[in-house]
Amino acid sequence: MQDKINMIKKENLFKIALEEFIDKGYNNASLNNILKRAEISKGSFYYHFNNKKQLYLYLFRNLHNIEHEYIDKWKLQNNINYEELNFFEILKLEGSIGIEICTKYPKYYQFWRSMYEEKNPEVREIIDEEMQKLIKEGHAKDYFGPLIEEGFRKKDFRQDLSKKFINRLLNDSMINFFNCFVKNDEDLDIEKITQNYENYVDFLERGLGETNKGGGNK
Repeated sequence: MQDKINMIKKENLFKIALEEFIDKGYNNASLNNILKRAEISKGSFYYHFNNKKQLYLYLFRNLHNIEHEYIDKWKLQNNINYEELNFFEILKLEGSIGIEICTKYPKYYQFWRSMYEEKNPEVREIIDEEMQKLIKEGHAKDYFGPLIEEGFRKKDFRQDLSKKFINRLLNDSMINFFNCFVKNDEDLDIEKITQNYENYVDFLERGLGETNKGGGNK
């Protein structure tokens, strides 16, 4: 029974902390306000976390795990043969899963967005260090790296472009896509954002794709 109560309190802390960081940003988020709303004592909080930064890190890791569990489950259920798809078709497919997550869990998307908009160097440090740690430990994936390697093997890309160039461009432009087309809750219309995303991938394919291959790049 006590374990169940602790789990409920932890879920409540997760929900309230998420809202606080989204609404006020990292600097202005109040740990006292979070604990008061979650009805958790300071002693209980500091037993699990050292400070606000560790709580923020807890949210980061949990949202990351939720996202990847959702994607892995989707892949198993749909049994997609990736060998038959080129890089840009895979990008559209997996992007549609991400859009589905954003529309189903808008608070999660709002938190991710707020993270990448943060100017606080402490937050940037959390993002950079944790992503590298998660990749090293096998809890996260170098998403674009393997896909780009496979895309070069299939000759999906222009041969005058380097893997490093494509990786950096895709990582940065993917964030900019959401900054451009998803600015508030009203933009989380699945049909609208899906169409914009497909147009975005078509645009990338025209610039990065191998023009001598068949498909959308003409």
